[in-house]
Amino acid sequence: MDGFPHTVKPRRFPSPFALPPSLHSCYHAGAVSPPFGKVLIANRGEIAVRVIRACREMGIATVAVYSEADRESLHVMLADEAVLLGPAPASESYLSIPKIIAMARATRAGAIHPGYGFLAENAAFAEACAAAGLAWIGPPPSAIRSMGDKMAARRVAMQMNVPVVPGTTEPLVDDAEAARVVGDAQEIYGQRIPVDDAIRRIEGLYKPYHRALRRLFTRVHRDFGAAVLIDCHSMPSTAGAKDERPRADVVLGDRYGTSCVAVVAETIETTLRGKGYVVSRNKPYAGGFITEHYGNPAVGLHAIQLEINRALYMDERRYEKSAAFATVAADLETLAERLAQIPIQEVRPYRAAAE
Repeated sequence: MDGFPHTVKPRRFPSPFALPPSLHSCYHAGAVSPPFGKVLIANRGEIAVRVIRACREMGIATVAVYSEADRESLHVMLADEAVLLGPAPASESYLSIPKIIAMARATRAGAIHPGYGFLAENAAFAEACAAAGLAWIGPPPSAIRSMGDKMAARRVAMQMNVPVVPGTTEPLVDDAEAARVVGDAQEIYGQRIPVDDAIRRIEGLYKPYHRALRRLFTRVHRDFGAAVLIDCHSMPSTAGAKDERPRADVVLGDRYGTSCVAVVAETIETTLRGKGYVVSRNKPYAGGFITEHYGNPAVGLHAIQLEINRALYMDERRYEKSAAFATVAADLETLAERLAQIPIQEVRPYRAAAE
């Protein structure tokens, strides 16, 4: 291997890589003097080529960096100078801040362009450039830190009144916290929205929620030998303009007895009827995604859906909680306590006898 640093003179590719006249920058033909005479591009591939082309239009010399694996890459050939950073592993070449700073000084570059990826979002790299007297072509370190951390970026966006996907502004401590926070009063949609917006909300809310819920459900089952999942939904008080008949207060959906053992559904029905609720089972809802994909009573996994008539706890015209909301919440707490009193052997796995 040649000495370090290794500088090569690239071949020139004039016209095919020149920008069309309509895209010439204001620096073309000396209209404005470039802020620095030479830029080192701390990246490779397509982004390095694009930066080289832009610098050429502005009359700025370029320095490419490369690893041993990229010696014959296009960006190496197009740049005015090229220096070898080190072996193929990125940690020993493109991610080595000391080496890149040393190469910029050795080639007398006045600025560093990070491209994207690698060190482009590294605030320490931006600070190292400034400390070395090199111009940093990119956002300031403070912006990199704010936008590089998801929690910090979320807080900044909210302060600027930028719409964000429902979630938290602080890290969650475990799966149970994730399942509770994501599922607590977080709407996927409140009115008709564009398909793209709906997909974005589902990706940002629905899928993370189910991943956390699945981990929590599996952990409870592993620790106790059984787990019971109650999936609560909001149900309109009527079926709509074509059918104004009032619905039951609560509809239990256990997929006709296939998503949980009978004692779970019976305990829920008895408890709620005792509180004065009108309860229906599997009419008009027999279950949904949760009961279908989580319920497997043969192995001790029980899931049941509760469709709760929203006239019980909210003003359906204004979509606001009513005074009865606290009562319904307290009754559900009582229901959870009654379910916890079911003997564990009644919900643990069972074997079906074939005769």
